[in-house]
Amino acid sequence: WNEGEEVLARYSDDNRWYRAVISRVLVPGEKYVVRYSDYSDEEERSEWQIKAQDTFGSNQKIGDRMKGRITSVMPYGLFINYGGEKDGLCHVSQITSLPARIDADVVMKVDDEVTVDILGFKDKGRATLTMKDLNPEIDDKIRRIYGSAPREANSDDIGREVYCHVTSKHDFGVFLKCAGMRRDGLCKVEEMPEELSLEEARDRKGPFKAKIIGVQKDGRIALTMKGVGLGAVDEYPAEATG
Repeated sequence: WNEGEEVLARYSDDNRWYRAVISRVLVPGEKYVVRYSDYSDEEERSEWQIKAQDTFGSNQKIGDRMKGRITSVMPYGLFINYGGEKDGLCHVSQITSLPARIDADVVMKVDDEVTVDILGFKDKGRATLTMKDLNPEIDDKIRRIYGSAPREANSDDIGREVYCHVTSKHDFGVFLKCAGMRRDGLCKVEEMPEELSLEEARDRKGPFKAKIIGVQKDGRIALTMKGVGLGAVDEYPAEATG
């Protein structure tokens, strides 16, 4: 964007789009100061919070494909700023075509950029979106975390180290989703390292590294996090599912 260019900018107080003018370029392609045309307010806005006026709202239709940025991650899906008056919603079932029961807050985070298609519009104008088959790098990440075809654990897995993330916390321990496994594993409090509390495990969520120490006949997994390090990594490695 250039100084003096007329745009639509997303106002920080209510997250709605308003007519504005670029008054200063702070970092080309990244950060700007905008002045709202119908008000006297000025504020800094990032590139993704600014749109061309001719791409706004009513020009969008079902089937349109566009770039967006995640503004909120919820258990049921993602809110995505894609250029509409309101953020669109991508339900967790629309994130990928892969046969995996994924956790939206493990796979995605706020400010991630994605490609979306518009599936439809709700009564109040909010778009429903899909990311299926549009973001190969996200599908690759899901494969690393969950495996292409998650399977039941068996006795041959005992002693195997796995990458995992916390799905729930209880007084007796934490349940962990293990990469490539269909069922969550249980790491009891006595199998957690002293330097990692239940609260820290919940807040940090993962990825962690754990070792399978038992598999019941129904496929339930017992884990230990002792002696394998805390698995303090930012991303699941390519070999996470083994």
